[in-house]
Amino acid sequence: MTGDPVWRRPIGLDTPFFPMVVDTTVPGLVMFDTVHQELILVNRLTGKFVWRQPLGESVSGSILENDGQLYVPTLGNHLYKIDLQSGLATTRMTFSQPVYSPPVLTRDGQHLIVSGNEAVSYTLATRPLECRRVSFTQQKPGSMNAPMLAMGDLVLMPENDRAGQALLRVLDARDPEAGLPEVAAVRLGSHVRDTPILRGNRLYVPAEGEQFNVFTVSDEPDKEPLSAIARPPAQSKYNGAVHLRAGADDLFWSASDYLRQFQLTQDSLLEDQKKRIFMGASAQPIQSIGRNLFVGRRLLESDAVSFAQVDGEEMASEWRTVLGGGVLAISPVKSDTAICVTRSGDLFQISDSSIDAGGFLFRAEGTLELPEGLTDPLKATVLPDNQIAVVCGGDSPRMWIINQAGKAGQEFPLDAVPVADPVPISGGAVVALPTKLSIFGTKSARVEDFLGTVEKEATVSWSSLLPLDENHIFAVDREGRITRLQFRTSPSAHLQQVDNIEIGQPLDVKPIVSDGKLFVADAGGKIQILNVVGFEQLATVDLGTPAVGVLGLADNLLLVETSRGQLQCLKTDDKLSKAWSIDLNGDHLTGTPMLDGDHVVVATMNGKVLAINRTSGETTRSLQLDQFLEHGPIRVAGRVVVTSIDGSFYRIDSILGGNQ
Repeated sequence: MTGDPVWRRPIGLDTPFFPMVVDTTVPGLVMFDTVHQELILVNRLTGKFVWRQPLGESVSGSILENDGQLYVPTLGNHLYKIDLQSGLATTRMTFSQPVYSPPVLTRDGQHLIVSGNEAVSYTLATRPLECRRVSFTQQKPGSMNAPMLAMGDLVLMPENDRAGQALLRVLDARDPEAGLPEVAAVRLGSHVRDTPILRGNRLYVPAEGEQFNVFTVSDEPDKEPLSAIARPPAQSKYNGAVHLRAGADDLFWSASDYLRQFQLTQDSLLEDQKKRIFMGASAQPIQSIGRNLFVGRRLLESDAVSFAQVDGEEMASEWRTVLGGGVLAISPVKSDTAICVTRSGDLFQISDSSIDAGGFLFRAEGTLELPEGLTDPLKATVLPDNQIAVVCGGDSPRMWIINQAGKAGQEFPLDAVPVADPVPISGGAVVALPTKLSIFGTKSARVEDFLGTVEKEATVSWSSLLPLDENHIFAVDREGRITRLQFRTSPSAHLQQVDNIEIGQPLDVKPIVSDGKLFVADAGGKIQILNVVGFEQLATVDLGTPAVGVLGLADNLLLVETSRGQLQCLKTDDKLSKAWSIDLNGDHLTGTPMLDGDHVVVATMNGKVLAINRTSGETTRSLQLDQFLEHGPIRVAGRVVVTSIDGSFYRIDSILGGNQ
């Protein structure tokens, strides 16, 4: 096993449950597509669709598979029974309140227990699917954050009934149609939010602060249902998801900020802390094949997931694959080649042939050595010589210069966390730190920092930097001041303030510079065009509503997204006259617009690419992609593409009117 991706299937963000392995006439995988709100079955070997079942509503959590049927609770107070073979919904039950996921199958295999949001639980017969009993189980509204669990003839109901405390309630389900009497209850000193697991007669319950409570379970009438074995003495500050996996010989593993291995003894949990593996945050349940564990960690500095194979006994990682790392910066090296930096710090070389071939790029040219525990996103800019400057924060902030070969050629330590994207200047880059601007990578041996007018050292003054030319930049602060700075080498290398202007309003949208003009949108709804020298006002207009997102410039057209959900197109004349506007219908502009003949091509976050007539504002061609978009339309290695939030490239030739 190499960890190389085999297939890819976009299913949207925040899917309610981890894909479920099933077997029908094909080796299957059941997933929920949050974009189209449909349950889907794919062949897990190829990723090809087998069937899809639209539900029109979101699923509330994990689902249950039993005897060739899927039981799917939804946020619309419904429970669907879906045939696994065909994907047909054969039954839909409606409840008077939301119900939790997943349903619990009783030992007899003929009944389901479904908990309501408040006070009661339902006993359902499976054939036909119908309600046989409503039991008063007394749970408080919204108090259940972890699913119920079948334990032989018993059912575990974890309830967070008090501030900072949970109650593990044990219900007797021997005769579920007669009711669900409570036979035991154990109070814990932390909330239970993650899924408990049962292996044999051992129950493992993760609570907040990584308080792993272990119990012996018995459903014999003359024995205590839950008998505590061990609880850890320490409490972690970690507050994310915790996933557990139990193994043979009383070993179990937890995935949270670290992957940990525990040995359960008669009355305690033992951990060799030297075997911990840093995770950041666990992204999915632990899977296992033999002694190998397969874990997914969320990289805190990006949305990427790092998937790794780990020897569960030795706690050593065999390999690592980074999935879903969005593109941070793209630099053209040649007409048919580009260097890309991902948000997870991987460096790739992209060619026209690789874009045409599709599929996956398996091997990075290099990887930036990011500090462990980094939580702030990376920031980057493309330099004029087609190198890329990348900065990171964390406990060891630094900057790298990525050369045209896709390698980190230079590295510079920073003495504070960067607060904005760097910008190029005089062969190097300017980095905005909380109280100053620093320059690295120029031919000058040392460059003095520019301290600006910061009154308090803890104040983050800069909101963005803008490059003007080789020796000039603009620094924009959060109060609406724009300062033009010049790089000078005499008497020593430094940045010199040349001019500044007070806009009078905060600048929530980053200004843009083009052809000697500065385009500014302030929080009061005013758009201005300023001359880059002297800040002479060339044009102004009041939109009556603030701009949001990004400004876009295509030839003599300025695209502005407003807080009222409209995309307005203004002519860059002396009046900033309105050319047209379109309703974005809750969507948002992303990337930069591209001019294609008499059309402006734009991309939106929800996956649309639109070709809009530059004169009339009519959308003449459109393309709906299956992913959320981040960059584009842009030219990469001779191809016009848009990129998605998971780092995928999409060629959009079909929308360019046959010009490409």
